[in-house]
Amino acid sequence: MTELFVHNTNVPQPIKLSDGKPGYLSVKREGNHFRYFFKFEAHEHHDFWYDAPALPNDLVIKVASIDGPESFRIKLIN
Repeated sequence: MTELFVHNTNVPQPIKLSDGKPGYLSVKREGNHFRYFFKFEAHEHHDFWYDAPALPNDLVIKVASIDGPESFRIKLIN
């Protein structure tokens, strides 16, 4: 499982992955919630999004892709 280290704010930001790869989080307001779009530069990880009023700490997201399943854990940092 790959951990994503995300600052606890609802703003676009670069993120770090536990395997050392870089990524980027885009945040867009959609009505009464946010769409968090995770994009990765490394081809080993597949982009995904998550819709919620706030991004919860320790959330595990399972992503199905053509390369097989992958799990991510969100770790909020200050």
